[in-house]
Amino acid sequence: EEAMPDIKQHLYVCAEDSGELRRHRAFRDYLRSHPAAAGEYARLKRELAARFTDDRDAYCDGKHEFVEDVLKQCGLS
Repeated sequence: EEAMPDIKQHLYVCAEDSGELRRHRAFRDYLRSHPAAAGEYARLKRELAARFTDDRDAYCDGKHEFVEDVLKQCGLS
């Protein structure tokens, strides 16, 4: 069985005119203007990183509800 590489970075790319990039920017801008939400998101990410050190999918799944809630507040979902 081949060992998985030790991945240190994760790169995510969106087309400049994509809806996904609009979602990312809306999420970023919301956190910039809502420090309490940014702190809550940081806490959630630390907790998930500790729980899912070797499972990127579970880490991302754990953030999903928070991200979607923010996007709903931005008028996106």
